[in-house]
Amino acid sequence: MEKPSEAVRQTTEDASRVFRLLFVEDDPADLELIQRELRTGGVPFQGEVVSQPEGFFKRIREASFDAVLSDFRLPGWNGMDVLRELRGLGLEIPFLLITGTLGEEKAVECMRLGASDCILKDRLGRLPIALRHAVDRCELRERQRRVAEELWASESKLGLLLSQLPAIIWTTDGQLRLTSLTGAGLASLPEKAWQRCALDKQMDTSHPAVAAHRHALAGESVEYENEIEGRAYWNRVEPFRDVSGETSGCLGFALDISEKKRIEMESQRRARELRQVNETLAAMVANAPVAIVAMDHSGSVRIWNPAAERMFGWTANEVLGGTIPYLPSERENEHQVFREILRQGGSISNVETQRRRKDGTLLYVSLSASSVKAGTGNEDASTDLETIAVLTDITSRKQAEAEKQRLSTAIEQSAEAVMIADTEGFIRYVNPAFCAISGYSPTEAVGQRTNLLRSGRHDDQFYANLWNTISNGQTWRGEFENRRKDGSPLPMEASITPVRGPRGAITSFICIAQDISERRTLERQLLQAQKFEAIGQLAGGIAHDFNNVLAAILGMAELGQLEAPEGTRIRERLQKICHHAGRAVALTRQLLAFSRRQQLERRPTNLNFSVNEVASLLGDSLGKDVELETSLSLDLASVFADPAQIEQVLMNLCVNARDAMPSGGRLAISTANVQLDEDGCRTRPGIAPGEFVRLTVTDTGTGMDAQTLGRIFEPFFTTKPPGRGTGLGLATVYGVVKQHGGHIDVVSAPGEGTSFQLYFPVTLPATPRQETPADREPVSGGKETILLAEDHEGLRELVCESLGSLGYSVLAACDGQEAIELFRRNSGKVDLLILDVIMPRLRGPEAYKRIRELNGDVPVLFCTGYNSDSTQVEITSGHPVLQKPYQARELARTVRLLLDQRSQPAS
Repeated sequence: MEKPSEAVRQTTEDASRVFRLLFVEDDPADLELIQRELRTGGVPFQGEVVSQPEGFFKRIREASFDAVLSDFRLPGWNGMDVLRELRGLGLEIPFLLITGTLGEEKAVECMRLGASDCILKDRLGRLPIALRHAVDRCELRERQRRVAEELWASESKLGLLLSQLPAIIWTTDGQLRLTSLTGAGLASLPEKAWQRCALDKQMDTSHPAVAAHRHALAGESVEYENEIEGRAYWNRVEPFRDVSGETSGCLGFALDISEKKRIEMESQRRARELRQVNETLAAMVANAPVAIVAMDHSGSVRIWNPAAERMFGWTANEVLGGTIPYLPSERENEHQVFREILRQGGSISNVETQRRRKDGTLLYVSLSASSVKAGTGNEDASTDLETIAVLTDITSRKQAEAEKQRLSTAIEQSAEAVMIADTEGFIRYVNPAFCAISGYSPTEAVGQRTNLLRSGRHDDQFYANLWNTISNGQTWRGEFENRRKDGSPLPMEASITPVRGPRGAITSFICIAQDISERRTLERQLLQAQKFEAIGQLAGGIAHDFNNVLAAILGMAELGQLEAPEGTRIRERLQKICHHAGRAVALTRQLLAFSRRQQLERRPTNLNFSVNEVASLLGDSLGKDVELETSLSLDLASVFADPAQIEQVLMNLCVNARDAMPSGGRLAISTANVQLDEDGCRTRPGIAPGEFVRLTVTDTGTGMDAQTLGRIFEPFFTTKPPGRGTGLGLATVYGVVKQHGGHIDVVSAPGEGTSFQLYFPVTLPATPRQETPADREPVSGGKETILLAEDHEGLRELVCESLGSLGYSVLAACDGQEAIELFRRNSGKVDLLILDVIMPRLRGPEAYKRIRELNGDVPVLFCTGYNSDSTQVEITSGHPVLQKPYQARELARTVRLLLDQRSQPAS
């Protein structure tokens, strides 16, 4: 029967413990009865239920359980099968068989196989007690096993200690055969004398030694005296128990008590030996590498060895006689629990906890403690009970474990894929990032060869070079094309490093890799953008020079029409020249649109109006076999855009869509408000996160392959037959969208149609330029003097002739430097400057800056074929800009307007 305090402790532990149970049951009703009986019996538990062998094998390997409760009859197997499999796995988990009827033979066989108990279903009332007893017995066996292991570990130390004791110590087996003999007392006993007194089956059973050993085998402790070769010995024989607690032999102890006449000398000798033992023990305590602390029953410190001084910082003089100083306040409750265990005669083994140093820092320790008798002979055990504790500093180990845990957590949470393979090329570990990138789960990848991901894009020599590099102890870095589980390509950048063991040999390889699919996409987009930028610069340069030529052609043709009589063939030919030159102007503007250098008239615009306008203009041009659908957002935000350019973009896309559906189809146009975050902008270079309006044009036409998609925005690239297009439609679309700060996504595949998604940023609008009454007034001339700087000879002659015909005096210069010289020579006479922005020697804005230093009142009109230049001029000078190619009438009207503004008095 347990002591009251032990019973209270056991009840408290059971009340707070939750049992993890595995139920092997196929009948829900029986399962409910069993679980209800456990709850009624006050057994808190967490249970899992299996009924098939596969589920049992899986859960018993994956999780740990306190006990297995199994029905006897199961579909396709029975409870004895469960028990055999459980024991076959080497698991000593308590097993309780629950059945309706079970014969004695089966019950005996179950108990022989290792069943903890057999419970009949009509007697489930004893199930809670049987479960607790089975779990307690299992835990007791485990504690005994640990104690035995500790005892075996200290066997050598114990042997050394026993060999120095002034006695004879021996052990026998169950057959009373001598198995060990030691002790300092053997020196005074002749070997033959001991052999004659050896125990065997032939000895008389009434012999005191034989009787004592047989009683010890029965579990009793026996004392007796005998005489050997004229010397008297006091003997004590104890049962010798194995790790399971069963008596397996005897332990004997003998003292020579024959020297009564020399008792004083013997006492002195024993005192010296005892002192020597004490000194040895004191030396052991003093030189022990672990802290040893002993306390009496009142809690006062009696032993504080040097290792404790080094570990905690307090000297023995500071601690002895007082209470232990190293206990942190948060560990006070834990300490009280330990004291109660020791007060009841228990022990504590290798408990990991925290203690405090003198400087206040905390350290981790492994604590073992036990209670021992001081040997005062007092009947009151509480007065002579003291505690000995051994503390080992495990701070470094805990820190290493924490560091290992941090490393493991970092690898588990790393965004880069990590794979570890052995030297045979088999995968031993993969982290979650690897699984996310490759599509393989850990169970699918671990155990497979590393060629699991091979795509076939690299030859055998590539992998041979890689393997030779890492096998020679070097790190391999590079890129390779792998494939995911679904077969899709997986480009990766990786480094593979050999991992060496303690002896320097390579034990495994670690591969750290990242998916570079997005980077490859961004690189392609960057190359595409750079290609378009280079083409745009070329197109812009061509358009700039071509604008000068066109301006001269148009201007001369207009002047020729004014001088040619009506109805003459020369006038008709001049009209045709103007017509064809106008088409060239349109072509040049498309080039400027692609290079993002055309002049825009931007204002707050709702793209729904542009869609409706284009839809009404398309009319029958789409054909009756093409169905047009529009889906427009009712709350669409406004964008700052040029409506005419947006309509041109829409028209180009719709015409291309119509041509891609020769047999008819569906054309859909939609608008929507969208929000693009950083991830959305990462694959759309050139735009920043924010609000956008998305304009989508989708057709069900023939679609395009990847090679065609890579070139659709190039000027003059077309898939149409000769005479069906210039190849500038999508180039214009690209230029207009980019000039508006937007982006284009294109999705297409052969036979699956095409979808263009245009993104325009939602921005605060600027005030658009308003038409002035002067724009509608007829052209008129004057007598003022105008200084013209134009590097194109034909255009320079045209402007001189055109303005001269209106009565103006024109001073012509071929570059900015010459314009400054002409202005100096005609100081005070020049009423207006007309300066080309791009000129050799000196650009128009720089020339105007120097002329202003001579006379700051003269107005200026800049002319350019580059929109970027005109924007720069407007920002830096605030003066008007005339976009090339311009008509003579437009030039004359602008000149007159600027001169009239100068003559008006300041308000």
